[in-house]
Amino acid sequence: MTEQPKIRCIPHISHYADPTEFHKILGELDEKKPNCPHNVDAAETLAKPPERRGWQQVYADAVEQWDE
Repeated sequence: MTEQPKIRCIPHISHYADPTEFHKILGELDEKKPNCPHNVDAAETLAKPPERRGWQQVYADAVEQWDE
């Protein structure tokens, strides 16, 4: 039996977030911390301009602090 790759559900990305930047950041986060549950949210937050991040900055902070 071959192992299926894990398909990740990407939620609707905020129109403030740049989709190209989102996928680039998500790839970088997944390389650093493959099992971090906050990667998708953090990537979306970081793809937004800082003034549009608001409370979601906590996701970016969680990824920064994540320790394997």
